[in-house]
Amino acid sequence: MVSWIFFEKIRARFYLKSTDADARQHLYNQLSKLVYPHQLERIKLGDELENTMPLKEGKAIVNVFDVQRSGEIRHERTQEFFMGVFQSFLQICMKGYEHNPLRSRAFRLKETGDGFISSVGYPFLPVDSHSLADSAVATALQMFEAFNLEVKRFNCSRPIKAAMGLAYNAVQGTFQSGGIRSYDLFGDALIQAAKYEELRKQPYIWNMFKEHARSRNLEHFNILIVQEVVYNSLSPAYREMFTEIDISDERLASNNFHMMYDNDAKFIYFHLLE
Repeated sequence: MVSWIFFEKIRARFYLKSTDADARQHLYNQLSKLVYPHQLERIKLGDELENTMPLKEGKAIVNVFDVQRSGEIRHERTQEFFMGVFQSFLQICMKGYEHNPLRSRAFRLKETGDGFISSVGYPFLPVDSHSLADSAVATALQMFEAFNLEVKRFNCSRPIKAAMGLAYNAVQGTFQSGGIRSYDLFGDALIQAAKYEELRKQPYIWNMFKEHARSRNLEHFNILIVQEVVYNSLSPAYREMFTEIDISDERLASNNFHMMYDNDAKFIYFHLLE
């Protein structure tokens, strides 16, 4: 009887330890879906979540991606299509991810239904020694390649094209003050990048894009629009890709155009892709 009781105690203790280990592993696996590996390691070592990501102000090039006329897409696999696009973008962002120092090709900030926002240079350092502008444009071009591949797989009856806006300025990291403490960025770079991407919605600027597209025999096209600061920071090989729009152009001046949230801008630069 004594031996049986002793055995049952050992078995119960082993079961509880095993259950605790399984629960810890499950929690760890689920938490890894919410934070980066370096954050998990620091939390395991006793650090607070709020100390695992940069919070000081920095500089970055923000990339705002959006699908043109996405509301007109009619397909039974539309949600699956967008998930495939964003998963491809995340893989591009995570290329070269390292813990110390903290770096990767880009940082995925958020998905916005039919859009995707990322940053190069903050909070993660870039992975190569090229200029920040070169890294941001190279990343944008890789994203367009991935997007076109997903569009091809989607096999929709109508062409699907996208637009990106790139802008360089101040950004700062922050954790939400209450509830789920997700990490976020704010700053002028995000606002400006969104405004550059939205330039395609200005009818007179869209007509300029269409005119240039006709000269290249393009009927439908993806658009990469970059801020003057980004363009001037590019290497010559990348600069050659872009076409310049003078903000003082009569076609813009007659419509009282000014670059919102970037009053110092004198030029807009764009690149059209198939």
